Amino acid sequence: MTTQNYEPKLDLVKERMEQIDKIMKKFKDLPDVQKKLQGAKDALQESEEEIMHYYDLTNLKKHGLN
Repeated sequence: MTTQNYEPKLDLVKERMEQIDKIMKKFKDLPDVQKKLQGAKDALQESEEEIMHYYDLTNLKKHGLN
């Protein structure tokens, strides 16, 4: 999974991604730190996608479209 071109839909996720990007810039010369931070970004993206998918499903159910 890559977060390079990912545009978060939720403000909280966007803020966290921006925070991680800032930290990544500070530690750009430490590959182990970069790898862990990239893992954090990937996990954020995956969590947001799951939340949005769940929201879509509950929204369909709420409107009787399932």
